[in-house]
Amino acid sequence: MAKKTMKETMKDMKNENEVLRKQLASIPALEQHLAKMQLTQRLLEQHANAVMAASQNLLRDIEALNKAAGGQE
Repeated sequence: MAKKTMKETMKDMKNENEVLRKQLASIPALEQHLAKMQLTQRLLEQHANAVMAASQNLLRDIEALNKAAGGQE
């Protein structure tokens, strides 16, 4: 394996630093995207819970109506 010159090593280090700078610059956007995804998940969970509760209430009401009408539970 050939030895790198100091100039080549410095060039490699500068290139690596540039890659790291670009990655660091993308962090705020990624954090914002993550926050939006977490909010969306919470809202979907709340909606799902509301739908489940409404469904249970509807089934309870249907059963009560059937019972009042003399049908089966």
